[in-house]
Formats: sequence, C-alpha cells, structure tokens
Amino acid sequence: MFRGATTRRLKYQVLPTLIEDQPDVIILHIGSNDVNKKTVKSINPCKLADDIIDIGKLCIHYGVNDVIISSILPKHNMTYTKVIREVNDILIEKCQLNGFGYICNNNVTDEFLWRDGIHFTDTGTHMLASNFVDFLNYFILDRHYENYTDRI
Repeated sequence: MFRGATTRRLKYQVLPTLIEDQPDVIILHIGSNDVNKKTVKSINPCKLADDIIDIGKLCIHYGVNDVIISSILPKHNMTYTKVIREVNDILIEKCQLNGFGYICNNNVTDEFLWRDGIHFTDTGTHMLASNFVDFLNYFILDRHYENYTDRI
C-alpha cells in the first residue's frame, strides 16, 4: 500500500513489492491522487488510463498472473468527477484489451465522503471493501469452475 502516491511515483514504488513478494494476483486501486486542483485542468484522461494500464503491464512483466484494476472513486468536486468518469470509461475498455479484471465502484458515491471531499466515511470504505471481496469471490469461483471443466 502506497498512500498518497500518484501513478508516476507508484510505477517505481511497486517494483520492490513485485520482486520481493512475487504476488500472484494484484489489485491496483490508483489514479485518485493524480486528479487534484493542480492537475485537473490539464489532465489527459487517456494518458492517466494508459499510465494505470502500464503499471498493470509492469506487474505482468514481473510475474503477476492476474491484474485487477479498481475504478477511481469520485470526489465532491464535479470537475474532478467528470475527469474520473472519463478515465474509468477508458479503463474498462483497456482492461478488456489487456486481459485485466476491472472492479466497478459506481456504488461508492460522493455522498460517502467526509467533509474534506477526499476521504471516505466508514460506510464508503466498507462498500469499497465489499466490492473487492465480491469481485474476488466471483473471480475465484469462476477460476474454480474453469479448472473443473478442464478436467472433464
């Protein structure tokens, strides 16, 4: 976990984890810190989506079997949310093209943000965690089914 990291920093921070821990599956929940008041007017949604996908590809290069990308969560600011929606729409397509899983967090809305407009309340955090668990349960069950049918 690399709190506060942008995709640019994360690309380098994740390497020791990939090398030392050699995870089989990884969930990338990144991109939110890239959308802020300094960048929101100049941010390129395609570039941000590409940067996130590139980190997924880096994970594959270092032996991760399954990359799952979690959608960027909303913020109170509508300009931020517009950019985030654009990035998430692009990510859905790019995840399919690259064989990555995609966790849609559309149920975690800005009504679950604290007053700071950035951090989520306990309810919002629980909803996000439930999205991860639900996806992973589906992923594991689907994988189990595939392995079972391969033996028939």
